[in-house]
Amino acid sequence: MADLFNLPQEKKLALLLSALYHDIGKPSTSHWEYKRGRMVITNNRHDIVGEKIVKKIFNRFKIFSWNGYNLRKMVLLLVRTHHRATELWQNRDVVTKKAFNRLAAEVDGEIELCVYLDEADRAGRKERLIKELDSQAKWLLKKFEELNVTKETIKPLIMGRDLIKLGLSPGPPMGKILKELYKSQLDNEFETKEQGLKIAKTLIKK
Repeated sequence: MADLFNLPQEKKLALLLSALYHDIGKPSTSHWEYKRGRMVITNNRHDIVGEKIVKKIFNRFKIFSWNGYNLRKMVLLLVRTHHRATELWQNRDVVTKKAFNRLAAEVDGEIELCVYLDEADRAGRKERLIKELDSQAKWLLKKFEELNVTKETIKPLIMGRDLIKLGLSPGPPMGKILKELYKSQLDNEFETKEQGLKIAKTLIKK
């Protein structure tokens, strides 16, 4: 699948490693659970556990960056969030833009890699090789485009230097406000820097 979309070698490797390791947390999180009138095997938090396992593997083999691309960071992000794209699809009738913003932010703007991994995960249950994206993947990419959620649009609009101009000194309080402002931005509470600065002034007064 990595060859279908003309990905740069660095991103291709990130996708391949993510596909290899995305479910590595399942064996240690598998347990029986009673759901909907029957016993089923569940793997709660296998994404979080898997991320920790992959981090240990990468530490052992000293995997960090390749050709200037932060391979380690990207694979860990994809392993941790690999189920999130499907959740958007499953809730497509009610899901809002902020959910797409949050996922894009969690994968550092690498939306295509996230969707491709989601597709590969599904395709792994079939016998045929992937020749094109399925309806779920196409919907996801189209929805990100329609909502104008990209690597650029999820960049923080308010930076520390902006708060310094408002009279706030660097330190933990500034970090807390910046974190709250970015959360508000992803939640669509403001879409311009001017709007963000108004909220920042209110937070500073508090």
